[in-house]
Amino acid sequence: MIIVCFSLLYFLFFIWLSTSFKKSNYNDSNIYHSVSIIVAAKNEEKNIKKLVDSLSNQNYPKEKIEIIIANDKSEDQTKNILDLLKLKISNLKVIHITSTPEQWSSKKWALSLAIEKSNHDIILQTDADCIVDNNWVKNMSIEFNNPEVGFVSGHTPFIEDSNHILDKMLAFENLSQDAFVGACIVRDIPLSCVGRSIGFRKKCFIKSNGYNDFKDVISGDDDLLMHRILFENKLKAKYVIEEKSFVYTYSPKNIKEFVNQRLRYASKGKFYFEAFFISNELRIILPFLFINNLFYVISLILLCSNPQTIYLFPIVSKFLADFILTYSFSYYTGTKFKFYLYFILSFIHPFYIIIFALLGPFVKLNWKNK
Repeated sequence: MIIVCFSLLYFLFFIWLSTSFKKSNYNDSNIYHSVSIIVAAKNEEKNIKKLVDSLSNQNYPKEKIEIIIANDKSEDQTKNILDLLKLKISNLKVIHITSTPEQWSSKKWALSLAIEKSNHDIILQTDADCIVDNNWVKNMSIEFNNPEVGFVSGHTPFIEDSNHILDKMLAFENLSQDAFVGACIVRDIPLSCVGRSIGFRKKCFIKSNGYNDFKDVISGDDDLLMHRILFENKLKAKYVIEEKSFVYTYSPKNIKEFVNQRLRYASKGKFYFEAFFISNELRIILPFLFINNLFYVISLILLCSNPQTIYLFPIVSKFLADFILTYSFSYYTGTKFKFYLYFILSFIHPFYIIIFALLGPFVKLNWKNK
């Protein structure tokens, strides 16, 4: 009976989330905020030029944008490439970092130094292995027209650069995760975000003590920062799904990269229940999602060993709820929904969610494995 109740609540919650999305009319705004774009780069010789090119080709007044890239002790040609780009691009600033203080996550220290050097209050942040759409700056910054908004996040699809099934599955899983994250933000229950596409006010960052309250946590330069800013400043978060506003990146290239990435994400799980600034909604919904995935796995195992109709309810309800939310998000973002991928992932996903959630707090990883 408990399993049925949890499954029903899960279904109703996800149906509610699936009705969240709608297009915003950004074309009417002629307000152009001055924006600082912040990037931390480490050993990104293959990607950094593509990122800078996309940041330099925004549909936005160039004089309103400054790009600051913190080169975090790169051991490849990233430094040389950035130095050459700086000669060609007038609004590009480069910071070369040679050391990181003890107790600091390397990436957070790099981001902190770049933000400190920024000249504008609106900060947009992405990663060095990304490519941004040409309306990204415009549609992210417009959200700050509302003085009640302190944090903005956006859709970050994976680039499918091969026909490999793993590549396709990871891209679709990323779509599904963005659907949940985005819907929660739209519904004013911001639980998480993705650092590949975030924005915030510098004054709010400073008031919130920056990354200092979680400076030693490897991950969390996105969602922990969001919670810290919203808690301290009592402001709202917004989510951008407009066309030409996405930030693209490549999926993990193999299983090892995927596992390391997911363990890094899960490693901050314990912090969610220790930090004073984490919302009560996250502390309730996160265990709820974990329990529901656990019930799904248990029901699937029981169904295989002892077929009974009651075991179908949590399986079918989760399958339909996730389907409706992801399909709704794919429709509004103009992404092709691939049912066969959803069908496969719907059975695999709960298993590794449980495994990573249990292992994450006990695994120590570093940014870029350095």
